[in-house]
Order: sequence, then C-alpha cells, then structure tokens
Amino acid sequence: MEKRPLPGDTLERRLRAGRRDQLYQFLLDFGGIRGAVLHATRVIDEMRANHRLGPLETLVLGQAYVAAGLMTVNLKSPESLTIKVDCSGPIGGLTVDGNAFGEVRGYLAQDPIPVAAGGRVPRLQDLFGSGTLTVTKHLRDGAHPFSGVVEMRYGSLAEDLSYYFATSEQTPSALNLSVAFDAAGELTGAGGVFLQALPGARADQVQDVEQLLRGLHSIGAAFAAGEEPRALLERAFGAHEPVIIARRRVVFMCHCSAQRFRDHLGALPRAELQDMLDRGPLPVETTCLYCNTSYRFDRDQIAELLAASG
Repeated sequence: MEKRPLPGDTLERRLRAGRRDQLYQFLLDFGGIRGAVLHATRVIDEMRANHRLGPLETLVLGQAYVAAGLMTVNLKSPESLTIKVDCSGPIGGLTVDGNAFGEVRGYLAQDPIPVAAGGRVPRLQDLFGSGTLTVTKHLRDGAHPFSGVVEMRYGSLAEDLSYYFATSEQTPSALNLSVAFDAAGELTGAGGVFLQALPGARADQVQDVEQLLRGLHSIGAAFAAGEEPRALLERAFGAHEPVIIARRRVVFMCHCSAQRFRDHLGALPRAELQDMLDRGPLPVETTCLYCNTSYRFDRDQIAELLAASG
C-alpha cells in the first residue's frame, strides 16, 4: 500500500495526528452499557487522499470507515469484519473492512457518486435508496465466517447498523457517525460513538443514554475544535459514570503489495498473458479497490510471468 501525502504534511503532524486517532472502549452505569468512542480524523483524511474523493464521497465512505473502526472494539486478534452495502440509489454500494488491529480499508461502488450537477445534493437516504446491509465477521473460534443481512430501512448507516444489531445479534445498539467539513468542503474532523446494552441493563438507563447519543451533534466538529474523546464522553454521558477500560490505535491500512498483484497476474491462463504481450497495453496497471494503490508491470515482467507459467 502507498499512502498519498496530505497537503502540508510533516512528520510532526503525522505523529500528532496518529496519537489522536484512537479507539476508546468504555463502560456506562457500572457495566450496564458498553461502548466505544473513536477519533478518526487522520484515518478519514488519508482515505480521502488515497481514493481522491470529493466531499460527498468522503462523507459517505468516511461514515462507513468510522462504523467499521468502532465495531472492531469487540474483536480479538486475529478477527476481522466487513460491512457491505448493496443499494439501488446513486451510491450503488460500499465495502469496508476492519480488524482487531484497528486497521480499516474500503471503497465505494460509485466514485464519483452521480448527482445532478448544480442542484441540491439529495439526502443520504435518497442516495442509498433501497437495498441490503451485510455484516460479515471472521471470528477466531469460527470455522466459517458469520454473516447477517438486513434491509436498508433508514438510508442512514448508523440507524441501519443499529437495526442490524437488534435483529441479527439481538443486542440493543446505537451509533453516531460523524464526518465534518468547513465551508470550502475540506475535511476538519471525524469520529463516532457506539453503544450496546448488556444483559441486565435497566430500560430507563438505556433509553436515557440513547437520547443523549441522539442529541450529540457533530462529533467530527467537536474533534475539529480540539475536544478529546475523554472530554466528549464526560460531556455527553457524565451522569452515567463513564469509565474508559482500554484504548488502541485505528489506522487506514491495506496489506496489498506488488508481489500479491504479481501473483494474481501469474495465475492467469498463458493465453491471457501472451495476449498482454502481443496486444498490450503495456505496462499493465493494476489498482487495489480497497486503498486505490496502483502497481505497474512492464513487458519484461509479464514475459517473466509467461515463462514461469509454462
């Protein structure tokens, strides 16, 4: 994977931003409710740069990255998960992966998202349209991946994921996903909160916490203004005694490589490799969907693959 540089980036800025992008696991009401808060501004900025996204695309895919990052809080090494949306609206769909190491990656089915030029940008629910939301988990003790599928009822990834948890995992859950921009459409902050009621949680506590989460406006803007996750938790849920129990990094990371793409090309039939040599175009350029990194293979490299295949 190759990360494209951000405007004005320095080593100091990268280190400082990396220290801020953290996933905090916490408990409310002495363990009745568990949750996670994620600061993900650098993650989403790197995602935007690598995929060369506009503001609308950054918003849609960025919310999915935040959701995947939050949902990794319950994973153990080497577990991973995938959020996949297939929909009829202009977005077309998206796929995002997250793992127990805090690494997230993913892509949009349509980039750019087709909207009418010069008109008002439609609501997100209209951009999604009807469709399905699938969450697949690769668990440490499972021989096969576990997948749950629900219809897209709300056209809001946060609400549709809450619906997924209620129906597929029977766990009352709520999410707040936020990507904020300035007046020029530049990303300023990103993050989110994920809450789940544990067995035995009091109904009145769960209801109050859900209302507080719904009233938590623009987490991304709060982070852009300098608020830290600990302070945000205290401000939003102070009456429910938040206690942070763990934290870990979250990064935009894809483990694609030139060697992996070379192996894929080498697995093609000899006739296809010969056709590449005879008809081109050369060099052959391959691009990873998940991180938009490109790898090129020249004539000599394709010839080596052809010779090795025989």
